[in-house]
Amino acid sequence: MSTVPILDLPDFTLPFTVETDASGVGMGAVLSQKAHPIAFFSKPFTPKLMRASTYVRELAAITMAVKKWRQYLLGHHFTIVTDHHSLKELLNQVIQTPEQHMYLARLMGYDYDIQYRSGSHNQAADALSQLPESDSSTLMVISVHCYTFMKELRQQLQTHPQYQQQLTDVLRYAATHPGFSVSQGLLLHKGRIWLPQGLPIISTLLMEFHATPTGGHAGVAKTIARITETFTWPGLRHDVTQFVANCVECQVTKYETKKAAGLLCPLPIPHRPWEDLSLDFIVGLPPYKNYTVILVVVNHFSKGIHLGMLPSSHSAPLVASLFLDIVVKLHGLPRSLVSDHDPLFVSQFWQELFRASGTKLRMSLAYHPQSDGQTEVLNRIIEQYLRAFVHRHSRAWEKLLPWVELSHNTSWNEGTRMTPYEVKYGQKPLNLADQVAGDSKVDVVQEILTGRDDTFRTIRKKLFKAQTRMEQQADKKHREVNYQPGEWVYVKLRPRRQGSAKGVQVITDKLAKRYYGPFRVLERLGPVAYKFHLLEEARIHPMFHCSLFKPFHGSPETTPTEDWYQIGNDYHLEDKVDLQGPRDDTNTETTSEVHLAEDDTNIEPTSTESKTEVHLAEKPKRKLTKPAYLRDYV
Repeated sequence: MSTVPILDLPDFTLPFTVETDASGVGMGAVLSQKAHPIAFFSKPFTPKLMRASTYVRELAAITMAVKKWRQYLLGHHFTIVTDHHSLKELLNQVIQTPEQHMYLARLMGYDYDIQYRSGSHNQAADALSQLPESDSSTLMVISVHCYTFMKELRQQLQTHPQYQQQLTDVLRYAATHPGFSVSQGLLLHKGRIWLPQGLPIISTLLMEFHATPTGGHAGVAKTIARITETFTWPGLRHDVTQFVANCVECQVTKYETKKAAGLLCPLPIPHRPWEDLSLDFIVGLPPYKNYTVILVVVNHFSKGIHLGMLPSSHSAPLVASLFLDIVVKLHGLPRSLVSDHDPLFVSQFWQELFRASGTKLRMSLAYHPQSDGQTEVLNRIIEQYLRAFVHRHSRAWEKLLPWVELSHNTSWNEGTRMTPYEVKYGQKPLNLADQVAGDSKVDVVQEILTGRDDTFRTIRKKLFKAQTRMEQQADKKHREVNYQPGEWVYVKLRPRRQGSAKGVQVITDKLAKRYYGPFRVLERLGPVAYKFHLLEEARIHPMFHCSLFKPFHGSPETTPTEDWYQIGNDYHLEDKVDLQGPRDDTNTETTSEVHLAEDDTNIEPTSTESKTEVHLAEKPKRKLTKPAYLRDYV
């Protein structure tokens, strides 16, 4: 493979060969035709693949190589050569692991076969997989910050005349300068570096202690406290205050703690009801027949409201039609309308419609809902009303809109000191008083109030008629059965889990028995419910519906009955457990009770039953305690 030329051009009329190999750190592959290389490929493994098994690494190397040269291999038959013997039967192996699922899915769509080649004859791919390991002793270049601040500070202080004069005075007349000291050529005042006013590096200090992530754009007091831990100079508070006030980031990001600007300018008081109105929308409601929006119209004079529903995609003509239907037909055209800058309200249609109607449109200011605060408050009240009644069935809000209007329009208002109904009609609304038969002076009202019992009776008759019709239809597909106490039947059991005891062949749901028994009927508890005679070891409730029965044909003496101990082990019949408290499975009294029950019916126990009792007697004694969740079980 070292002769010139090393690589050759692919010939798509000839089959390709992909030789792969994987090491502990990477993979290598060679694409060739007629034992002549076309391309080489090498790639290091991820840490996850480095920790994987050899099988997974070799399989990953194959998928990586096929993906790398898919433009050559897709649509052509090719041969994969590997030195891992277990991959030779990859196409015939049973897929068991998630890794096999993942990597084999990447090979779907390719026409290939796999051949095994020993490692000594697969040297090219093996060499490519041996990636050079990094030397742990390699020295890395580390860059660190060079702290030049103190050098720059000393240079500025040495050339500043005021600082040099102050330093000389402190050195000569220390007694006349209390609190000052000199350390390492720096003048200190109460342990802090003293700087002269107007030093150029002061602006750098202000930037460092305020505008950096350490300073955090803190306020004046916090910035002063941070600076005075190390430095001090005359006029420090003034410089910090001026710097913080001029900080652009602080101005654009911090809120003002002052009172809100601007005095209140309330809307003019109307002269008559429904003369000056306001409009707004409540959006985002659960869809009801494609309606998700409520149009809220508020009267500024009487504080009354009117509500209407709108679909999610509503237009200005549709809103105008709804406004005509719920307001104009009842109260006429308004003199003014207050609304926000909704695109619908600023549309040309809306503007021209109310200009021609003589209605003045008053738009609220941008980002200032207080201009129409009355409507905003009403929106919150309406939402709270609906939420209180329909939070469990949120799509039923439409049915409550008339009641929202009635509730609000008949509620006392603190501003007008009366209800909107009284403002509009000049009288109070009627109260819903308890009605006694004969109290009403109008016969029609009396009929409505006293007709409730007749309505209830009519509904009961209709329900009974529907029930009878349902029974007739159902009985056409059912039959009546009667089982007398003492009869034997098979029962269709439905075990919660179809398992088997140790040493017994597993029985699947598909091939399990449908009925078990026979069992003797003890009592009829109703038209379709029966109680069976079950032994104590039967961990299942003894009452069943007759639809689970199949009549037993034959003689109970000659028919082997079910061994409930074996059934309990095989099928784990534990649902509907009937426990009567702690008891001993080998109690002789229980066995005696079973014999008494059999003697009462003059039926001798079968051979299988006798074997079961002997088997129970040989069992080791154990105590059964009722579970906590069955303490109240009846």
